Amino acid sequence: MATLIPSLSTCTKRMTGGERGFAQRLIDKLKLLYVAMTRAMEMLLMTCSRETEFVKRIKEARSRAAG
Repeated sequence: MATLIPSLSTCTKRMTGGERGFAQRLIDKLKLLYVAMTRAMEMLLMTCSRETEFVKRIKEARSRAAG
């Protein structure tokens, strides 16, 4: 599986408590997104108002997976 966001364990020592909390919430949301994306049975439709870095990474991972 492609890594969209590298492990945060390498930089958590330099983070403040608030930054660690934000990072953990982001990880939790990404886990939920992954579960939702992998449960699609026939079609997965994702929309956004503009292309973000996250969307670019998903497209790249999808292209690599398709071969």
